[in-house]
Amino acid sequence: MKFPRNADIWFGPYLKSRLRKVARRTKPKRAWVAIADHYEPLGMGATVETALGRVAEWREMWPRIAGDAPRDAAGQSPQYTFFYPQEEYRRDLLDSIAEMVRLGIADVEVHLHHHDEQRDLLIEKVSEYCGRLTGGHGLLRQQDGRTAFGKLSALKTASTFLGSSSGRSSLLFLHTKICEVLRHCIGCRDQLAPSQHVQL
Repeated sequence: MKFPRNADIWFGPYLKSRLRKVARRTKPKRAWVAIADHYEPLGMGATVETALGRVAEWREMWPRIAGDAPRDAAGQSPQYTFFYPQEEYRRDLLDSIAEMVRLGIADVEVHLHHHDEQRDLLIEKVSEYCGRLTGGHGLLRQQDGRTAFGKLSALKTASTFLGSSSGRSSLLFLHTKICEVLRHCIGCRDQLAPSQHVQL
């Protein structure tokens, strides 16, 4: 059998290094579960009254759902992320969601419906909307003096949300699923060392 050139010099250390890496492999220390929604309270042609009712339902039920759910290794409740669409901006709708953010059980990110916009117009739209969310409601995060955010883009025809006429049953279904996922992940703690607790 013919070995590669200079194998007598490098093959031994290479093999030792590979074996060390295999021996050090451990199970993942963290599991991340993302809960997010195209949240469109005015979606499907809803009236402002209907939209306010949808937001009020979330404001009433989500704190209870988050409070009942298992906490992560750092003691944090689940946080629901509302990707809130720019064109549905209304102060009265965002105020209740901002209250949940201040309670530490929710977050808001940028949801932008757009189609064929030029670069400058898109930057202007995103900047203006981020300004409204930060200045008007204290939402989004600041990092190194700049606004940091996640952005969801969708074509104008997209319309997906849990704020429908069956909103209460959607929330109850979500509550069940969140608890199942969190209990499953947190149930792993018994097999993990203290420094390896699952964080969600």
